[in-house]
Amino acid sequence: MIATLAPATKTILLVEQDPSVLKFIRTLLEKEGFPVLSATTAKQALRIEAEFSGTIHLLIVAMTLGAASGVDLARKLRQRRPELQVILTSSYQDGQMLAANNGWRFLAKPFSAAALLDRVKA
Repeated sequence: MIATLAPATKTILLVEQDPSVLKFIRTLLEKEGFPVLSATTAKQALRIEAEFSGTIHLLIVAMTLGAASGVDLARKLRQRRPELQVILTSSYQDGQMLAANNGWRFLAKPFSAAALLDRVKA
């Protein structure tokens, strides 16, 4: 069973290579009261995670991050933080299967603000 995330109490790590998509998601989540850590690369996300001493409750990650894989990043972060929930975003249909096979949630791109918030709060 996936725990419900309550605003302002659950920290989210957002990893998205497209700056406009990153800004859209970050702004939306912060308006809902979520603290958001954000990165545009897997390397940057790993550094942020390593330096953050608090709990990161949710990872929202794009399936493709340039030369890196969002799936590989999510797996690595789950090894470090087994309680971490994951939402994988992608415009590719195989992303849904990858998410399901790993016990993660999936959000197809493009998505609406309402669809994003539904997945985050589920």
